[in-house]
This record gives sequence, structure tokens and C-alpha cells, in this order.
Amino acid sequence: MNPISKGARGVLESLDTATYITPEMEKQTQRLAWLIVLVAFGVFCSVCIGSTTGVYFFFFESTIALESVLHVGRGTAVITTEDLVERGIRGQDAYSLVNRPAQVSTDSQSQFTMSFYVTDENQLSQLVAAVTLKNTSAFSLRRANRPRFEWSNGRYEIELQNFTGEMDVVVLGAPNRALLMRIYTQRDELVYINQPGRYMLSANDVYFHAANRAGEAILFSANRESNLLIPAGQEGRIFVGRNPVFYPARVNLLENSLFVFDMPANSGDEITTLPGRWGCANVQADLPRGVYLLGTVDGRPALRLRRAEDASTNGETRCKQPFAGIGKSVSAFNYLELETTFYLNYQSLSECGVEGSECPLMLHLQYVDTNGVPREWYQGFYYNLNPAFDAYKQRCASCMQDHLQINEKTWYTFETGNLFNVLPADARPASITNVEFYASGHQYDTFISDIALYAGFVDATVPVDVVPQAGN
Repeated sequence: MNPISKGARGVLESLDTATYITPEMEKQTQRLAWLIVLVAFGVFCSVCIGSTTGVYFFFFESTIALESVLHVGRGTAVITTEDLVERGIRGQDAYSLVNRPAQVSTDSQSQFTMSFYVTDENQLSQLVAAVTLKNTSAFSLRRANRPRFEWSNGRYEIELQNFTGEMDVVVLGAPNRALLMRIYTQRDELVYINQPGRYMLSANDVYFHAANRAGEAILFSANRESNLLIPAGQEGRIFVGRNPVFYPARVNLLENSLFVFDMPANSGDEITTLPGRWGCANVQADLPRGVYLLGTVDGRPALRLRRAEDASTNGETRCKQPFAGIGKSVSAFNYLELETTFYLNYQSLSECGVEGSECPLMLHLQYVDTNGVPREWYQGFYYNLNPAFDAYKQRCASCMQDHLQINEKTWYTFETGNLFNVLPADARPASITNVEFYASGHQYDTFISDIALYAGFVDATVPVDVVPQAGN
């Protein structure tokens, strides 16, 4: 045997102590390699799943904000955003509400309409829903979203919170797309609207009330343990701490009065086929004649009363619904209210003319009082006020109150209040013989979305154990 040199022996000893891999080390190396492979595969799968899910969500589930535009019909609307900065909005100029959530409120003399739009394939704004907040009311717009693309899944969603006061809701919806509107009170009671229609809501520290004029609504208690489906023509109410119950519905004495839903398709001519029971006509001293036709403004269908062509003499476009015989009896009721939503687009005269009788919109109620005496009630509306004609009368000879000035080119909802309380005791209505609205003057352009005459009973007695709660 050849002896191993000292140098070779040193090399062997170095290899034996420094680079020799034991079986246990080899197993650990294999485990680490497999761990790296599995982790890499997991990351790869996660990236694939995440990117696929993200792409699917972006194209089919993601949403963008609905266009929300505020128009002040009268007075001032106050907007408070997350930065706690208050902005007072006045006049008819549109205000686009971009920052959300945002709280909007009115004082005792104010009213505004918030409209929600979507842009169609022709880049035209289509109205989805509109909320009119009446005086001394407030709500917070939490969100108003729509699907990002036409092929996206999902629906339009509008959510209002901390509602108090009174509001009207008109839902038109959109073709081939569902819509859901949730409105929460300060106590977290909820009304759930998912059908096109017209709804009137009120909330205070005693109850939450929902009246369904057309459509379908669901009323939920604050704890969500009970709910009430309210069909068209019915009303529901939740007293504090109680379950929702049906409330005696007020009856609309007029037929086909929601023009926003009842107007038939126009054939293209200027004379529109009216809903049943309504009749319209023009009266003028000289040509040109006025016209009545189907119109759309801000995406909302309405009956339009118009006279133009530089007319310089008086003309009127009148629409009425008469009641045959002795009229429609209201003696069994203790509540009677006339309501309408309209839009004054143009008037050429200042106020309502020199005698206060030429308003771009006049409401006219003919009735017989409890003594059998025929009587009339008028209320006029205008926007144009020229100081050069300040001698013009503020009411007509037959009017009981001054005409009401509102903003130009804005939707406005007017309610008379209970006419049994508004009219003198000796002029209390017993039967209604005719309900009429008309535009009068030289040139005018007025849109009527709806008009209704509701009869019923005043609020029921509050349960004795109900304690008022203002909410959060």
C-alpha cells in the first residue's frame, strides 16, 4: 500500500468536514426545494385567481357614481360634506353633488329636487329617480351607484340616510336594469323601493309614514324583525318602538292624474291624446293658439302647456276634470288636499299680469260648500318678477291668497294643506264639481308632472305608550 501523503490526507479531512452532505441534510434540502415550488405554485394560482376575479369584477360587478344634480325650487338648500363645510345653494342653477356622503337640508321656506341620471348610448341624460325634499327636512346621500358598463351585472342603487321631514320620490327606473332605493330614518327605520312609481314619505320623532301612490314599497322596523309590503294606493306607518301597520289610505278623487306614468305615447303632432277623464282646450283673444302636448324635461315625462310665436295678447291653455251631477262628495272626510308637481319653463309677463290673473300656472277648484253655495278657489304660480311692473296685483280678484313665486326651470311640488282648515268655516267644501289647471298670459311654457286631490282623515291618535325619539 502506498502511504498517503500529509497533503492528501489534509485534503481528505477538509472534504470530510466541510463539504460532505449527510442524508439528513439531503432530506432538508429536498423539503426546502419542494416548499419553494409549492409556494411559487400557490402564488401563481393566487395571481391567476386574483387577476381573473379582478377582471371579472371590473367588467361585470364594479360600479360608478350616478350623476346627482340638485335644483332648488324655492329658498336655499344647505349641503354639508365630510369636511364639515356648509354650502348654501340658491336659484335655479344646477348643482352637481359629487362628494359623498353629503347631508342636504332645507329651512321652513325652502324646497329642492335631487335628480339621479344615467347617460345613454346617445350621450343623453336619462332620469332614473328624483327626490323632492320639502321644507324643514333633511337627509344624507350615502351613495348613488350604477353598473360601470352596459353588459355589467347588478342594478342601480340609491341610499339615503338620516331622513327627517317630508319628501316625494319619483322612480322611473331604466330599461332592462333593476333599481333599488333604500331610505333610512334617524332611528334606522327603512323603506325599501324597487319598482317605478311615486312615493310620499314623512318622518318625525313619533313615526315614519310611507304613502305609495304608484309602485311598490316595503316598510321595515328599526330592528328589521318586522316588515310591511305596501301596494299601490296604500299607506303604512311605524310608530316609535312599534311594528309597521297599514294606515287609512287617502283617496285620490282624480283619475289618471300621474301624467309622468299615465301619458300615452305621442303620435308626433302637437295635440296629445290625453289620459281618460281629462279635457284640454285653448282660449285666446288673437292668434297664435296655445298647444298642449306630451313633453319631457330633465328626463321626466309631463303634460306641457305652451304658447309662443311672439304672442302679445292674452291666451289660455286649460285642462280640467269635471264631476257630473252634484259633484264628488267630500262631506264624509275631514281631510282634503290638492297637490301638484310642475315646472315653469318660461313666461313673458311679469308676475301674473296687471290684474293678477295671467299666471303661467293657475290651480282652480270649483266646489259647493256645506250651505249649498257654489264657490271657487284659486292659487297661482310665477317666477318672473320685473321691478318695473311692481304695481301689478299679487292675487286675482277671486283669489284668497297671493300668488307664489318659485324659481325658474325647476321642478316644484305644491301642497295646499288640509283645505278644510285653509278655507273659512262658512266656505267648507261639501262636494267638488271641477278641478282645473291652466296656463295664462301672452307667452308661457309649463310642464305638469302630476296633479291629485286627496281626501281622507287626519292623523290617527298616537298610541299612549309611544315616547317621541329623535334618533341618532
